[in-house]
Amino acid sequence: MNKKASLWVTFVLAVLAIPTMTGCRKSDDPEEAAGAASAASLPAGLFLAAAPGEPVPVKQAKAQAREGDEVVVRAVVGGEVNVFVDGRAIMKVIDTEMKNLCLSEDDGCKTPWDYCCSTTEELQPHRATVRVVDAEGKTLKVSLKGAGQIEEMKTLVVKGVVAKGSDEKNLVIDAKGIYVEN
Repeated sequence: MNKKASLWVTFVLAVLAIPTMTGCRKSDDPEEAAGAASAASLPAGLFLAAAPGEPVPVKQAKAQAREGDEVVVRAVVGGEVNVFVDGRAIMKVIDTEMKNLCLSEDDGCKTPWDYCCSTTEELQPHRATVRVVDAEGKTLKVSLKGAGQIEEMKTLVVKGVVAKGSDEKNLVIDAKGIYVEN
């Protein structure tokens, strides 16, 4: 068998093996099942029963924290239309101090978590990225959406470390603990 055919056979066998590796959890709700699978793939102890420490606003953390610093922020899952990265433990959050103008009764916004009623300039100081990484600092290959009941517009308290490359414009937090408030 040539090398190309051998690779193809290996690929097909791997694809066929996936259902047996994922278990047999049944749920009537596909999002619930996906959230449970995500939570199972995330580090034990990531989701906290109580809020950690004294959270600061995202804007304050961006101004003061430096690479390698431990931070605790209180934020809302939001700030963009697509706040979750498919297949990666990454989400966008926005400061709880940022007023969401999309929530007024007469607005009718279909995606209020994106804060589209505010300008990019108004939003930027209040945005941050939260990710969950492995021991080597690589983002885990699992979605955060639905894990630990995380979804758009949920308020979180995130404890973590400021990631390499973060600055006052772009704050990335490698989460060590996440408390879901509501």
